[in-house]
Amino acid sequence: MAIEVRLPRLGKTMEEGTIVTYSVKVGDKVEKGDCIFELETNKATLEVESPADGFVKHIVVQLGQTLQVGQAVLILGDKAEAPRLFG
Repeated sequence: MAIEVRLPRLGKTMEEGTIVTYSVKVGDKVEKGDCIFELETNKATLEVESPADGFVKHIVVQLGQTLQVGQAVLILGDKAEAPRLFG
């Protein structure tokens, strides 16, 4: 089952963040707790961990792109699962 990884709220005042690096690429296997990307906020650069085990099926956001809390960053799924975007 596919899991849409969304930009988490990492602080009370955080409204947006910018993706500065990815630690994964499409096809990579990740485990819950693995660092999957680094996020720059107005206060710090933070590592974001995978919320689940799976394979990276699609990266939605390009490096340097700023997005709002709750927006999709990437999609995880089973190895054989076809990549798809959520609405």
